[in-house]
Amino acid sequence: FFSYPLYFGPILFCGQGMDDRAPINTRHAQLAGDDDHDRRSTDGHAPLKRKNTFAALRDWETGADEVSRAYVVDETSTSHQGDGVPQVKGVKNTKSAVTNAFRRLQRASKFESIDYSEPGNDIQNSWNLERPPADYHRAELWKWLIPCMCAVVMAFTSWAVGTTIKNLTRMKFAATEHFFAQEQFFVAYVVYIAISLTFATIAGCLVSLVSPLAAGSGISEVKTFLNGVRIPGLLAFKTFISKMVGILFTISSGIIAGKEGPFIHGGAIVGSGLGQMGSDCLQVLTGGRLNIRLPRWFGGYHRNQSDHRDFVAIGTAIGVAVAFSAPIGGILFTVEEGASHYTRSSFWRAFLGTVLGVLLLELFHIMSEDFGEEGLIGIFSEKIGRMHDFSLAGDNVILTSNRFFFRLWELPIFCVM
Repeated sequence: FFSYPLYFGPILFCGQGMDDRAPINTRHAQLAGDDDHDRRSTDGHAPLKRKNTFAALRDWETGADEVSRAYVVDETSTSHQGDGVPQVKGVKNTKSAVTNAFRRLQRASKFESIDYSEPGNDIQNSWNLERPPADYHRAELWKWLIPCMCAVVMAFTSWAVGTTIKNLTRMKFAATEHFFAQEQFFVAYVVYIAISLTFATIAGCLVSLVSPLAAGSGISEVKTFLNGVRIPGLLAFKTFISKMVGILFTISSGIIAGKEGPFIHGGAIVGSGLGQMGSDCLQVLTGGRLNIRLPRWFGGYHRNQSDHRDFVAIGTAIGVAVAFSAPIGGILFTVEEGASHYTRSSFWRAFLGTVLGVLLLELFHIMSEDFGEEGLIGIFSEKIGRMHDFSLAGDNVILTSNRFFFRLWELPIFCVM
């Protein structure tokens, strides 16, 4: 009887200390499903009701950024320093201390490297256990649909950029030839230089005033991001616009430049945006009035750093593929020079995206030309793979289109072979 205080005294004392040290805030109670903030479990923390965890995180996930979501997951975990709040010796954890810790985490997230590891805590495990099988199936389905969507966007972008470059170049030479025909050679020279300078100035202004990260090829920056270094603004929507519009004016001006680097960077931006099913850049540009973030059931399953990296890598592969009409080359570039971590499942999804992107690019070129009186049916009889030159000599010299081409109806035969 007299030994009971020796056993239970330290337990009661330690339990009271934990209760004073770990206040439960509103977000903790909301995610844990505990409406009464004064209720405590035997270990001094609010009990986690597993039946509400999945629904709470699913509803809140759409409107929160990665830092806030990761912090709340750690905050509600009983396996991470009690309540997840960093402990400072000699300082009592009040509401202001929690707020300051959260702000420090947000500031540090702009400079720290990217953490691709999955969170391993009790709230995340509980959330995974409560997910219905249909939710897993939909998430896997969107892993295959998103590369297809990236292929459509990048194929159309490549066709639009190529067509615009062709029209701007024709316009520049037509204006120059007009004065040549009138034997006004000096005026023709001035017109040619003026048009070229105008195009180059537009491209330079886009980089200087809109998005400085659009300067250069962008390959080194994308490779840096894929290997875990956070670069704010690298995958923003305004960077994509500046990159694509800037490269078409750069090439049209006569500056020696190509589409490989910009399309690698552009594919990474498209893969990032479609993988997250949202755009923080558009939300910032509209002053928060427009929340460009689709709900979870419409593709918002992969808003974590690991899936984000995979979709960015797939986007770079599609960018290389549509730039050179080389689906295998796009995958090899990403595997050999891009991401240091590449799963086998990502390889097959990237292969689907690159093949679909090249095929759609060819179809866009055919549909933009006059392919006969048969209309859309004539696409099946058109020669595909003949609008890209693979040497310094043009197609009218080496006649590659008469030797290397295929038709759309032959694709099933290739698949069987």
